[in-house]
Formats: sequence, structure tokens, C-alpha cells
Amino acid sequence: MDGHAIAMMSLAATSVACSQVMVEIQPDSFLRRVGDNILGANVVYSHEDDAPWESGDLIDQYKELGISFIRYPGGEVTDYFHWADPNGVGWRDTWAPGGNSSPEPASAWMGYAEYMDRLDSVGGQPLVGVNVDSGHVYNRVEDGIAEAAAFVQHALERGDAVRYWYVGNESYHDISRIPGGMTAAEYGNYINAYANAMRAVDPEIKIVANWKHKWSSSYATLLDIAGQNIDMIDFHGYWNWGNVTWAAWTGKTPLSMNDVFNEKSYLENILDMKARFAARGLGHIELGMLEWNVGPFSSDDPVDWPSRFQISLMNAEILLQCVEAGLDASTIWPARWLGPGSLGNYRSVFEEDQTNPTYHVLRLISPVAGHHVVASSASDKRNPVVAMASPCGEQLTIYVLLKGAVDTEFSVDAGGFSADEISIVSYSAENRDISGNPVLDSRSLEMDPSGLITFTAPAWSFSRLTLKRSEYRMETGTVTASSSGRGDWRGVVFARPFNLPPVVVCGPLSDNGPDPAWVSVRTVTATGFEYRISEWEYLDGRHASNESFNWIAIPEGRHQIGGIVWEAGFLESNHLWWKPHRFKRPFREAPSLFLQIHDNGDTAVVPRIRNIATDRFELRLSEEEMLPDRVTGNDGEHPYAEASYIAVAMGSGILHQTAFHSFSTGPQMVHDWRTVAFQERFESPPWFIASIQTENDSDPAVLRFRSLDEDSLELMVQEENSNLLEGDGSGETTRLAPEAAALLVVGSPDFSTSPPRIGLTSDPDKPLTLTLSASQVIRGRTFILEHAFTPHGAWSPLDSFSPQHDEVGLEHAFAPALNGPADFFRVRLISP
Repeated sequence: MDGHAIAMMSLAATSVACSQVMVEIQPDSFLRRVGDNILGANVVYSHEDDAPWESGDLIDQYKELGISFIRYPGGEVTDYFHWADPNGVGWRDTWAPGGNSSPEPASAWMGYAEYMDRLDSVGGQPLVGVNVDSGHVYNRVEDGIAEAAAFVQHALERGDAVRYWYVGNESYHDISRIPGGMTAAEYGNYINAYANAMRAVDPEIKIVANWKHKWSSSYATLLDIAGQNIDMIDFHGYWNWGNVTWAAWTGKTPLSMNDVFNEKSYLENILDMKARFAARGLGHIELGMLEWNVGPFSSDDPVDWPSRFQISLMNAEILLQCVEAGLDASTIWPARWLGPGSLGNYRSVFEEDQTNPTYHVLRLISPVAGHHVVASSASDKRNPVVAMASPCGEQLTIYVLLKGAVDTEFSVDAGGFSADEISIVSYSAENRDISGNPVLDSRSLEMDPSGLITFTAPAWSFSRLTLKRSEYRMETGTVTASSSGRGDWRGVVFARPFNLPPVVVCGPLSDNGPDPAWVSVRTVTATGFEYRISEWEYLDGRHASNESFNWIAIPEGRHQIGGIVWEAGFLESNHLWWKPHRFKRPFREAPSLFLQIHDNGDTAVVPRIRNIATDRFELRLSEEEMLPDRVTGNDGEHPYAEASYIAVAMGSGILHQTAFHSFSTGPQMVHDWRTVAFQERFESPPWFIASIQTENDSDPAVLRFRSLDEDSLELMVQEENSNLLEGDGSGETTRLAPEAAALLVVGSPDFSTSPPRIGLTSDPDKPLTLTLSASQVIRGRTFILEHAFTPHGAWSPLDSFSPQHDEVGLEHAFAPALNGPADFFRVRLISP
């Protein structure tokens, strides 16, 4: 075991509870949403040599960490960095005389193309910086702006889907190479100039401005000048810069940003900043902490430094406050650092060829990105407790940071949250030696008859308590309606309100009327949405025939539902040309993708997607082909549209005694009707949504359906007919290139004709196990396990294992030979 490796062990033999804390949770009291990018890291390009990346070890560690934002080129080096002419020397500017002499070898640093390749390999989101200081220092402002715009163009041409761009780093700092630092007015004017030039290349990018760590009058100046051009404010949150001690951390809860100056806590500071943005009419601005860590130490002598384990607990409290405050994004600094010293590697996430203890703290927190903070309280305020519920309501996560030298018993009242599974992971020091290595203790727990969950937390520890149940907050429905015209908007009210406006996707539309049509959506709220049967501009907008369509509403975020991965999100587009968009996390294979444009009262538009990959897809808006001077004067320019999407991993699952299948038809959808067979027969016609997945023919088009029954339906690609010169001149078009469609089909299987398939997720550290609970024995029938199937093989008998029957259901352990790198396994069950 290396010096900083983490051990897996039980602590029960050494735990002696000497204190007790009562914790109360209100699981339905939504307070704030945790940002999707709450966990990120800075890669300092000049400290990222090739070797650990090429070995694959670092890639695997990043994947396990579940990181989102990866900030490049990382910190103050940004304002010395020239993307088209880098020298690999972090703090030497190639615009300075002799600045490009003696560059570092390419293997010693990370270029932009390498950054994107490695980002893709770990599944992170890009966060890229442009240099603002060099233009200011060397009187080359226009060159600096042009360099930034060219960087955006380069990323766009590569298809890198870079959405967030940060402009400079700590230009305000009086120790920067700008004497006294930039003023807020100077920086605000630079933000406007850079944003305008960069958005002229790509109007959809988000501009990140970096300013001071707490509110001051300079913020008011900056926002008055550039607030409308800023999408995220980045403050840097180093704790107790120059005064980091164990005594300072243990002596105060909650942790303030700087104890010496008696500043606000991280939680208070974040809430204060967001409130001030909103008060100035700038509620659209996100808040990020794109550099943070414990501050450098007061001494250069390592004897005086806190241990790596102690630093990890300090960082746990910093990030826990940010989670509680609903911070939108954070990136710890640095990810790696080459060379000794308190500035970098002692506080880094990765050190040399191993992980530092802070890595394990971050890994415990990363799964709650996108979750909802709920109200919590503890009888002992010295020990921070933070709770959050998953967007779909199937999971409650409670973090407990024990800032004390005595093992402590915690009794948690989960507020009526009914859990099918309860587990805890506690992170502490081996043998309670806070100068040594960390250990993890993972175990299952039970709720007592009074509804309490009791566990003992080791001294100086960080624990994550997880409660899971089989209920999911998701709603589906079917609507039948007509339209009297373009103003005929109607409403759907959800059966139960969501905490936040959910992602809504509709369609396709049935085919009872002769005119091309689809479903438009607007005004999505937590309680419902409005819809309309829409037609193209060359038609009158009336759709007298009753049409049917299905809809689904699901909270934004990443979900594990029925054994497979779902992702729901929002995006923006004002492009009539192709633009890449990234998923929040990569899928194992390209998923089924369903997309809904939100109507903004402008001309008719439908989405087209293509090149769906594991980590991204391309989107453009498609308008009718009518001439610019006909009917509306449409010039083919669609200024802006919001959209929502749902991506579902390919595969099958079961949820609440209902089966669902996510699959693709392949390229067979044309202007004529095509029969699509379901994966299995259902007891009655199932609920479904479908979407075109390709653009092999560029004509504007939507899907229509008919003949829905228990085992199939018919789909057709329907083009708009504004260009009457197409086809035979009658307005009927012939689609020469077939398109692929994806379907999500949900219903009750007909087990008289096909066996059920049960979803199974695997723990790589344990044998694969299927448990069929009483609630999953559909309609009271009992089934015995016959075969298992993996995505990497065929149906195979499990002759060496016998199913075990009892009153609960049936359980079966899979042969180790069937273990594989897959999240989903199908299990064939047959009636005895």
C-alpha cells in the first residue's frame, strides 16, 4: 500500500461511543438545488506531464471521482497562456521579449488538443480560459481580444462543445503583474469587449468573470458595466490564507472564509452574493468558486503543516458548505502539481502517482451533484450536518462531519422517508491517528420501529448516510386535442407539483389530420405546462382533427431508474447550423435522445439532431423551406430557442411492476409508414415517446404515428410542404435517405407470451446478485431463474446455482465468469 492509499476496513472493534447527537431531516422541504458542476478541478497545463495520463491510471482515478468541470489552462497561468503559441512554462509570457525561448518539451505539459482528448476520456465538462492580462500589459488589447475570438472559433471548428469560457484570472490582485491590479471598471470594459467578440463567433457560449471573494462596492461597479454580459461570477475561496492550522479548524463551526478577519462562512457568503445579484436584476448570473482549497500555510517547514488527512477534513467542510448553499460550480486548485511545497502537491487532489486523502472526500460528495438540499438540524451544532434528496425522490443523502476526538453516536430521524436500503460510509483516520492514513468503513444499517437510524461515527470523521427506495418522482400522460389556431394553447396540470420546473418532452403526434403537425410546449412550471398542436407557417394553424400524443415530465439531472441511466436537462440554441452539446456525464454507449423545443412566439421551428455519441450530440433548429417574402417574410433566421432533452441508455428495465425499453429502429424511417416491433408484447397498447435521431435528409420533418397496439406501431417521417417544387409538385415529398428513430416504450408485459426481464446493477467489488423482492413478483406470480444474459455474451445457463425460494421472493448469485464491465444485465425468469 502506498503512503496515501485508503484502506477498507471495519471500525466496529475500536469504536466506543461516548456522546450522542440527534439529527432531524425534512426530506420534502426543498431549499436549493446543488449545481451539476459542484465538483471540478483545475488542471495547471504546465504541471500536467503526459506519463500518468498515458498509463491510464489518472484517467481511471478521474472517472471514479465523478468530476465535472475541468478548468484549463488553470489559475494564474491563464494570463500568461497563448493557446496557439504555448511554451509550457506556466508563468512566462510568449508576448514578452524572449518569452518563447527555451520552451519545455511537449511531453512535459498539456496542450489544448491534449486537454480535450483527456477531458473526453474522463467524461468531464470543458471550462476554458482566455488571456486578458497580456493585452493590457503589452498594450496589445485588440490582439488579445482577437486571440480569444480565434480560440472560440478553433474550439467550434473542432466540435469541442465548450460552453463556459472564463476571461482572465485574478486580474484584480495587487500581486499580479499589473501594479495595484485592474480596477473593476477596467475589467468590466474588458469583459464587454471580449464577450462581444467571442459571442460573434459562437452566440451560445457562457462568459465567466472572476472577481473578489466577497461583496464590495467594486462588485457594483463591475456589474453595472458588464452584468448583462456575465453568465457566471467566479470567486476564489482559499480558507485562512497563510494561517491554516488544525486548531483554527477545530475551534470554529461553521468554518468562515478567513478566521483572522472574522469573515462570513462559505454558506453565508454564497447566499449573500446570490441575493445581491438578484436584487440588481441579474438573477441569471451563476456563482462559481473556481479556485478553492485550504490556503497555503504560514510556514515553509513541513513540520508545521497539517497532515494530509487533516487537510481533507478541512476541505470536506468547505465543499459541504458550498453544497448546502446551492453553489453552481467549483473547481479545486490544483488537480496535480509537479514538485514539492505547500503551494501545490501537498494540497493537490493527485500527488505524483497516487491520490491524496482529499480525493476520497471529494469522491464521497460527487454523487449529489444536481440533488436538492433539504432542511436538517442537529442537537450539537459543532458537527455540520447537510442533507439532500435526489431529483426523482428515490434517494436521501445525509452528510455528517464529526469535528471531535470522541466517537459519537448519531440518531437520525429521516422525517418519514421510507427506505428499502440504508447504508453508510465513514471516512476517518486509521487507528484514530490524524497524522496517518485514512480508512473507509462501509456497512448496511436498519431503521428501528420508531423510525430512527442509529450509527456511531468515528472521531474526526466524515460520513455519508444513504437511504434508497424504489419510488421515483416522474410523471407521464396522454393528451387528445385539436387546435383552432396558433393561439390555441391548452394546459396540463401535474398530479403533484415538482420542486422545480421539470424537463418535459412530448410526442410524436398521431396522424388523424392531413396537414403536417407536431406538439409545441411553453410555460413549463413546477405545476404543469402549456401545449399546442403546431403547424408550419404556410398553413393556417388550424388543426381540426383530434390528435393524441404522450408526454413525460422528469426532474433535471442524472438518474438511475429501473437499472439504467437517464439524463434530463435544458439547453439553448439559436443556430440554424449544427452545434455540439455535451451530456452531463458520458453514457456507456450512445443513448436514445428525445428533444423538445420550447415555443418562444417566433416562427415555427423543430429540432434536428445527429451524431449522437456517448458524451455529446449535435443539434440545429429546422425551419420551413418557404421563400423569405412569402406569408410572413421569414428570412430563415431563428434568433433563440430553449429546449429540453431526455437521454435514456439503450436497454430494458423494470420499475413499479412496469417494463420499459429504450431502443433504436436503425435507418429505416421514411415518408412511408414503417412498422416498428416492440421488444416484447404488452398486455395493452403501451405508452411511448419517439424521436428522429439522424439527419440523412436535410428537409424539415417530424415523426407521426398510427396503429399502436400491444406489440408494435407504425411510424412515418413527415416533411413540411412549403416548397411546392419538391417531389411531384403536389406538395407530397419523397424522402430518399431513411432516418433512424429512437423509442422509449413503457407498459405491463404480457407474460403469457414472453418472459420478464429484470434490471440488475452490479458492484464491481461483489458477486453479481439478483434479488426479486415481493413487490417485483408481478401480480403475485412466482418465477424461477433460468438464464442470465450480459451485453458481452449470449444467454447462458447457470447450472451450478440453484434459486432460493422464500416468502420474500427469490435471490440468486451469479457465477463469477459472468462478471463484466456493464451496468445492466437481463435475467430470464420462467414460471415453474
